[in-house]
Amino acid sequence: MAVKYWYVAGNGSSNYNTAGVWYNGSGGTGGVTTTPTVADDVILDAASGSGTLTFSASSSCNSFNASTFTGTVAGISGLSISTSSVANNNSVVLQLGGTWNYTATITFTTTLSGSNYLSINCNGIFHKGGMTFNSAIGTWQGLDPSNFDDPIRMTGLFSLAAGNINSTDIYAGTISSSNSGVRSVYCVNIYLSGTGTLLSATTQTNLNWNASNLYLTNTSTTNKTLSIGGIVYFDNVYLQGSGASVTTLTFAVTSVVYPNVIISKMDGSFVFGTSYISDLIVIEGSNITWAGTSTLTVYKDVTLCNSMFITTSNALTFAGAAYFYGSQVFTTFNKTFTGTLIVNDAGINGTQLNVNGNYISSSSSSSSISILSASQVSFNGSITTAGGISINAVAVGGFPNVDFYGGITSATSLSIADANVFLGSTFLSGALTVTSGNLQLLTNSVHSILTFTSSSSTAYRTIFLGTNTTINLRGSAANTWNTSQGIAQGVLYFDPQTSTINITDNTSSQLLSFQTGGCDFYNIHINRSNNSSISPFTTFTGSFSCRNFRDFTVMPAGIISYIVFAGGTTVAVSDTFQVGNDINPTYIGSSSTTTVTLLKTYPGLSICPRLYIYNINAVNTNTFYAINNPVNSGGNIGQWIFNTPPRRLSSLGAG
Repeated sequence: MAVKYWYVAGNGSSNYNTAGVWYNGSGGTGGVTTTPTVADDVILDAASGSGTLTFSASSSCNSFNASTFTGTVAGISGLSISTSSVANNNSVVLQLGGTWNYTATITFTTTLSGSNYLSINCNGIFHKGGMTFNSAIGTWQGLDPSNFDDPIRMTGLFSLAAGNINSTDIYAGTISSSNSGVRSVYCVNIYLSGTGTLLSATTQTNLNWNASNLYLTNTSTTNKTLSIGGIVYFDNVYLQGSGASVTTLTFAVTSVVYPNVIISKMDGSFVFGTSYISDLIVIEGSNITWAGTSTLTVYKDVTLCNSMFITTSNALTFAGAAYFYGSQVFTTFNKTFTGTLIVNDAGINGTQLNVNGNYISSSSSSSSISILSASQVSFNGSITTAGGISINAVAVGGFPNVDFYGGITSATSLSIADANVFLGSTFLSGALTVTSGNLQLLTNSVHSILTFTSSSSTAYRTIFLGTNTTINLRGSAANTWNTSQGIAQGVLYFDPQTSTINITDNTSSQLLSFQTGGCDFYNIHINRSNNSSISPFTTFTGSFSCRNFRDFTVMPAGIISYIVFAGGTTVAVSDTFQVGNDINPTYIGSSSTTTVTLLKTYPGLSICPRLYIYNINAVNTNTFYAINNPVNSGGNIGQWIFNTPPRRLSSLGAG
């Protein structure tokens, strides 16, 4: 082993493999020696002058030290540092110095075991090429001769073919570790400044990779791709800088640890391939676009900033319980998504997703929001989506709670199964369906829907219509309301509380069917007023009771509004029965030749103008008055009093 010093008189320059420029001593002392070989330790020091040493052909040495050099190192040919001895280099196998313009790859190998830590001192300088490590028994670290941490720095490819790397920080353009040699990396921070494929680690055999933070720092307009899986993992991945490029991020399900992704980027866009991550945080001021069409699964939180844009069709899946217990938070900042929102956290007790801010989606999927399994989901802002909302949830130990505190501003439909749902004000262009579970409408909420359905002879469910709530049924379908099964079968508990159901369809004159199923309602109001020349039919199937039954329908003169009850049923009204008006006649009758029983359970009068009455048996004496040219169409009309309004109202008033 020999130490060889480079020197050219008069601050001259030479190639690395030029004879006569290497000496046994510093500054041309000690006599001329041969060109360095793999067994030699190379030194460029202050006495070497300010000339340029150029690598013009493949070269080798045992170690290379330019820490005090004031000249320039250049060239495009590779250097192999094959370390077999540390006798002359204090275990520091590479020290950068001077003006470092060298752009070729430096390859490190060693015959020394891993207990001999070989140090690389970049001296605050970036090697402008790549570094390759290729000895399974070797261990290299970023350390200066004073035993202080020093990052390993390069702008090219960091290639780990075999061996072990220990460094606080690693700077590189890109990373490759794709063969089956024994290799490992332990560090705190890795900074990647390259473009194209930033990390290639397709072969996971014998690979062990542990880094806390990975920073993507390139600011050019060239696209970048980062794909991580297997036992290559990072706790945090940061996308930084500017540049109008596209950065594609993919974190495979095979990742040992799903990273937190933190984005602070000023231009361009990022795209998720099908990925699995812990947190997604977009820092305020990031003026970028989130694009892509793959599925993104999140195990912790998503926080978006005001200054980013969403063009993604990604399906966003929250699956916290698979790896973490406790609360997940999705802070939307009122962004508009084009993908679907999925909650699938295995339904383990104690897990919770809180959606803060308004959730907006232009997805027209039948399940723009799909809750598959959960323990607790709370939407604290409003929901606006072009598609439907589907809750078919499974929880460990009982139904999960799904809360829509901010209500649903717009959706095509809402279907509920196996969940406890608390629902604020709602506008649906389609149906509200409860197959199983529990539904509670929040106090004072208003619900505008086409149809309501909760009809099953097997699935148990409870429905609470809420205090001072309003349900506007706008449906043009026959079954605008359907609770036809459940009460008699013992699987439906129905509590109207103090709700009002408005049958408000006034755009069609077709048949609307209200299938009661024997439920007890509070207020039922009919208002099908329009300018149609065709008479509307509103039919009620099954016996039912209610607190108040009111008809506000006003059709053009001469057009009849039909209210039809199922033959043989009973309609029990506690307080107010208000049907008919002075403008157009109203028909109330049985759907068959079998009479309908109409009774009033509270005292008071019911005065109904301009009725056609068919097979309606009013059973209360001195209660039901049909005035202003009523028509008795036949059947058992019981206690109806025709064309004789009471001279005075009772002390209890008219019903």
